[in-house]
Amino acid sequence: MWPPRARSRSSIARGNAHSGWTAEDLAAEDTESLIEALYPDPRERERVHSFIREGKAEWTDFSTRTRHGRTIETTWTNVHLEDGRWVGIGQDITERKRAEQVLRESEERFRAIYEHGRMGIAVGDLEGRLLFANPVFEKILGYEQRSGDAAGSRSGPTSRCPKISFRIATAARAFGQPE
Repeated sequence: MWPPRARSRSSIARGNAHSGWTAEDLAAEDTESLIEALYPDPRERERVHSFIREGKAEWTDFSTRTRHGRTIETTWTNVHLEDGRWVGIGQDITERKRAEQVLRESEERFRAIYEHGRMGIAVGDLEGRLLFANPVFEKILGYEQRSGDAAGSRSGPTSRCPKISFRIATAARAFGQPE
């Protein structure tokens, strides 16, 4: 981003170097044409205009088109200067956004397996405490959701079955982990 009344195109060039635009490209474009090129989606462009107008000093994410037509994810904030001007600082966060999406998808797959799978799954800590167990695991042990409990909430075998904690502790010792 840049101050709405930028004193020079070089400030715009520095602010958008990550997108592949050169100072010469930017000097040839008027500000509105440049914003249209960087943000071709009208809704995203309106968000950008609003961000520039408001000049908030908070990080905001945008989908930005590079000079070569590739869309990257960026995040921007405004830094207010003592003389009343402000400078926009942005960075490419495309890889971070991809990693977040991969993590979300992995969590969704695990949750589906855990909640709807046909195998009992339990997780315990190295001290032998049962941290959580899926419905199949609890059913295998004879512990099911009690009436009146919220959906997905089970009293579970953790506090009611010391044998389970003992078995987890024994397994932890077998693998050389402290109890």
